Amino acid sequence: MAELVQQQVLPAPFIEAGGKTFLDMLTSAVGQYGSADLSKIFGPQFIAGQDPLQAQAQTLATQGIGAYKPFLQAAAASTGPGAYKQFMSPYQQDVIDTTIADFDVQAQKVHKVYQQQQLQQVPLVVVEKVYKEQSIRHQATGTEQVFKLS
Repeated sequence: MAELVQQQVLPAPFIEAGGKTFLDMLTSAVGQYGSADLSKIFGPQFIAGQDPLQAQAQTLATQGIGAYKPFLQAAAASTGPGAYKQFMSPYQQDVIDTTIADFDVQAQKVHKVYQQQQLQQVPLVVVEKVYKEQSIRHQATGTEQVFKLS
């Protein structure tokens, strides 16, 4: 035979007593307004009119995204892969150019070693792996130094 169990979770007695007291006081305070027409005590006639700035803000807000178009066009000039360049100092550009030139010199040295080892019949896979590791290491350390200096 199935047994039906019903469980009820009640608040602590002091909370329940305080809630009943609050509701009794609220009912007596609001009792006179229970059936009253609240539009006579609340409503648009009790709200101050808009000042000119509020009216202007409402007009601009209802115009939609078109109102923001000039700001979006101005912001578009500061986007893209080269947008950071307008904020760089000539010193930073010189450091970056020098670092890139150093990368090129290192790559040429490694390429010469690569060609020599290829002539000596060193397995091509080993040579390519060494070349890639050295290139990545040079670029990582060079980039790190650039950003430390700038």
